[in-house]
Amino acid sequence: MDKSDKMVGQRIAVARRRRGLAQIQFADMIGRSESWVSKVETGVIRLDNLSLAR
Repeated sequence: MDKSDKMVGQRIAVARRRRGLAQIQFADMIGRSESWVSKVETGVIRLDNLSLAR
């Protein structure tokens, strides 16, 4: 994990919260697990360009 991974995750978390969505709601919308969303938001999982495009 590098600083940019964490920043991307933080931006996703902020956008999700601004829309009033819980992680589970957002996960359902994008077809991923709540755990995956959490890991992305905390920078544990690095997003590749394909994941960002989805």
